[in-house]
Amino acid sequence: MSAKYAAHIVTGEAAGLGDPEIIVMTLDEGMGAEEVERFPLGAHESLRTALDRLNLQHGYNTGEPTTTQHGGYWIVDVEKA
Repeated sequence: MSAKYAAHIVTGEAAGLGDPEIIVMTLDEGMGAEEVERFPLGAHESLRTALDRLNLQHGYNTGEPTTTQHGGYWIVDVEKA
């Protein structure tokens, strides 16, 4: 069975949310989430680029992004392949 995580993706479109990056975290499940891995993104990289990077370079299968109230910030269900 593969481990399931949530990837928090911040692109350059996000205002006030820090540097563009991908943060893979454990699922909260009422005990708090913990960071597993962190990958930087360039200022002009898109959500599609981030998803491709997770899949092709880092070995994660990605689900459909969930939009949030902040433009440029998404949460995506992922599992390690």
